[in-house]
Order: sequence, then structure tokens, then C-alpha cells
Amino acid sequence: MKSTPPPPKNRYASGPVWCETRGRSAIVSLVTPVAEAGPPYIQWCSLVGTNIACDESCVCRAAKWVANEVSPAEGLSRTTFDPLREVVVDVRVAVERMPTELECWIGWASAFTAGLSSAERAWRAAEEALRAAAKFERDASGRLIMLAAADAAWAAVHAKAGNLSLVLESTSRARQLLKAATPRGAGNPA
Repeated sequence: MKSTPPPPKNRYASGPVWCETRGRSAIVSLVTPVAEAGPPYIQWCSLVGTNIACDESCVCRAAKWVANEVSPAEGLSRTTFDPLREVVVDVRVAVERMPTELECWIGWASAFTAGLSSAERAWRAAEEALRAAAKFERDASGRLIMLAAADAAWAAVHAKAGNLSLVLESTSRARQLLKAATPRGAGNPA
């Protein structure tokens, strides 16, 4: 009787990839069958869930798995990432309604919400949002949304640096700015 287990039929990996089709980052679970068992395929994707409705071109093009570029020590804890992700999602909804395009900021926000955290990219996104805020001098609401976008990105920069108090301050300010930009019941006295 053999005491060694049979060789695995598949290898599994999970991590962030860039989806060319949708133009944003995604987290995928990749299954690579052993030799001569077929091509690799995506088992799950954060953009489409378990109903893989894309052509899986990220596998066919040998997508660069950036998970290998980020050491676990650089990752954010759930207690830091989750509240910050929530703010980024809320700000992104407001930013996407604006007449101006923040290409760098939207790209960073997509990556961040998919689980990729790059301080350099967040820094560039914050600077882009600040430049855009200056263009909204006559639109107070638009200016506040751009400033909220900058603060959300700065919070990510501070998180990567380990400055928790600055993360909380920037996150709180982003929420306040977003709330001020989109007041509920505007015009209705409280």
C-alpha cells in the first residue's frame, strides 16, 4: 500500500490582476491544471463573481500577478482597510457623477477597492483630485467632492506609512466633505 498521497490535479492561486477588458483591477482565483490537463482558467473573479462572463483574456495573456510584488508586511489590516474602502467606494460614486474625469483617481480607487494598496498611486490620485478641486471654484459641491477624493487617497497614503491617526483624520474629513457636498433634504429646514 502506498503511503504518499496522489499528486494534485490542479494548482490554485489567488491574487490581483489587471483586467484589460474592463479596464480595472480585479481579484481572481486561478486554477492551473497539471500538464496536459488543459489551459488555466479563472474560478472566481471579483468583477463578475462566480458567473465568469468574460473571455478570461487575462489568463490567456499571462496577466502579471502583482500579488508577488507586495509583501504581506505592506498589506493593510482589515480594521484599517475596511472603513477606508467604504469611504473610497462612497466618494467614487460621487466622483463618477461629476462632469470632470479623474482618470488617475478612478484607476487608483478601482485598484484599492479590489485589494491593491500602492502609496505612490494613492499619492498621484490625491494630487490629481486637488488639481481638479481648483477647477471647481464656482461649484462648491464639486469642489467638496474633489477634496473628499483627495482626502480618501491621502488616507491610503497614511495607512501605508502606518500613521493610523492621520488615516482616521483623513477618512473622517473625506466623509464630512462628501456629506457637505450632498446634503440630505437641502432646502428643507430641520
